[in-house]
Amino acid sequence: MNRRRLVIVGVLLVLGLAVAGVAAGRVSPPATASFAQLGQPTTPFVPLSPDRLTSSFHCPGVPGAGEDSGGSVLVVNPTEAALAGEVTSYGSGGVIASTPFEIASRTSQTFDVGAGATEGFVAALVEVAGAGAVVQQQARLGGRTSVAACANDASTEWTVAAGSTLGDGYQLVLSNPYADAAVVDIDFITAAATRSPNEFQNFVVPSRTVRVVEIDQVARDEAQLSLQVTSRRGRLVAGRAWRAEGGGRNGATVALGSAGGARQWLFADGELAEGIEDTYTVVNVGAQPASVDLTMFPAQPPTDSVIPPITLEIASGRSVVVDPATLSPGFSGRYGMSVAAAGDGSIVVEHTVTRPDTGTSVALGARFGSGRWWMPQGVPEPLAGALVVFNASGAAGTLTISTLGPGGAQALPSIEDVAVAGAATLTFDLPAEAVGLPVVVTATGDLNLVVVQRLPAGDSLRSSALAVPE
Repeated sequence: MNRRRLVIVGVLLVLGLAVAGVAAGRVSPPATASFAQLGQPTTPFVPLSPDRLTSSFHCPGVPGAGEDSGGSVLVVNPTEAALAGEVTSYGSGGVIASTPFEIASRTSQTFDVGAGATEGFVAALVEVAGAGAVVQQQARLGGRTSVAACANDASTEWTVAAGSTLGDGYQLVLSNPYADAAVVDIDFITAAATRSPNEFQNFVVPSRTVRVVEIDQVARDEAQLSLQVTSRRGRLVAGRAWRAEGGGRNGATVALGSAGGARQWLFADGELAEGIEDTYTVVNVGAQPASVDLTMFPAQPPTDSVIPPITLEIASGRSVVVDPATLSPGFSGRYGMSVAAAGDGSIVVEHTVTRPDTGTSVALGARFGSGRWWMPQGVPEPLAGALVVFNASGAAGTLTISTLGPGGAQALPSIEDVAVAGAATLTFDLPAEAVGLPVVVTATGDLNLVVVQRLPAGDSLRSSALAVPE
């Protein structure tokens, strides 16, 4: 069984440089073979245990195929042997198709799951014999493109942190891949209250179907509205489809919610500058009030001052939107971010950023750092600022960015053995050699990286999402 946990080592203030020591480890796998049933939910990852008999990936759903909508699922095989499996797509009417596959070593295959329906959403279950596959979905919503990792397991609890119904399109996408119906409660969370509308209590998601709740139609004029899905019976998968429009925002995101909460969340793609709207939505999903520290780590640390963390007190079942400009008035530039609850606190955090040149993106944080991250989709063309990397540890080391082709991993020119300082944030362009190939970021030493991919989303916009860690 491949589980991950994150241990906070500490925050050091040394010569004006704030450095967070974050150590991420794996629970050692048992000696006997295991199936796809996992432990506590975590950030979607690449399952690597050689004893694993099967691996499952639950993709949150893509819109049905239309003039400006649809979507696909990409399965990458980075291993030395062929991988066999099956993709099952299902929508509001049940199972649409089951497609067996065999993917040769170091190759990939794309499945156009959105073509199975002309309306609603289509979710996908990818089942693979063995371990090592990298799986990601790509959705087209309103002419915008959004990529997202697929969950390693279903869950009984899901949270969507960021969302708005101020003229935006905001949908909750619930999918049930199992043979029995799931019954859930859906609660609406704001800074002031948690509401439990009667029509969304004992809400049934039938076997192997997708149900979509039009949040913008049932809760209007909410500047910030978080969602909590709690199962009374069965497990399921929850995602959000959000078209951000108006008020200077422009973009779309279709991605997983958070399966359960965590004590700490890490972010790589923060940026403060004139004209940029940069916020974090923090939801306290624990049973007790949470004391939450937000700590910024500038890409270019100041030499004569530090950015001390700030602490928020958040009641149980409440959300707070934080503008990081309040952490350090006058600071500008890129930065990494740690959002951590004290003690046994449990929170969910999402980052929303609107840039004048690339539009609006929403991304869930990472629960752990890792020494290896995958960008399965690659890039369609040479792309500036395609990857943002935050070293969420106090250790220094190096990283290399490579592509994966039939001949194996190939380091990209000028992005090999790049020096990385503790708590540093770096931005990388991907050259022509990376076009059309999966990309992997590999660290040396004790680095714990968080990697965000920034892909074209249409009309010069970008869609930001976590890459997929091992």
